Amino acid sequence: MVGVGTVALAVAAFAGPAAAKTADPCKLLKGSEIQEQFGAEVSVPDRGLKTATTVECTWDVAASPTRPAGSVTARIMFVGGKAAYTGLKTSPAFVPVAGLKSSLYQASSGALGVLAGKNLVTVQGVFLTPPPVSVVDVQAQLVPLAKLASKRA
Repeated sequence: MVGVGTVALAVAAFAGPAAAKTADPCKLLKGSEIQEQFGAEVSVPDRGLKTATTVECTWDVAASPTRPAGSVTARIMFVGGKAAYTGLKTSPAFVPVAGLKSSLYQASSGALGVLAGKNLVTVQGVFLTPPPVSVVDVQAQLVPLAKLASKRA
């Protein structure tokens, strides 16, 4: 997620050492919830990037009859989340999602961010077609997952 990642790095530069305690990103979603949305087998979660401002967790999702294999990542930006959200709102690449308060979706990266208090909670689905490579739009599947993740953050 290029846009959110760039903002996260910029915020990290000013945040200094963060001792903030945050939710476990691997508990924001359950494999069964992801499987329900994507209709395919889901791996056990894999803890990903952990910085002074962000933690994440990723699940691999098998291919389905209508979608290639891919992944779903849950990310919590617990330092500077509100500032990042405010900055992303100014980018034409991020659009609000109807019916999901304080949310922004970037189709090119499959990232759906929701401002949950001071945290920016992002659920990202990356599903790429075989060459010529294109991003599969999974916004409809991410909305229910983002609602769950933002409540649990």
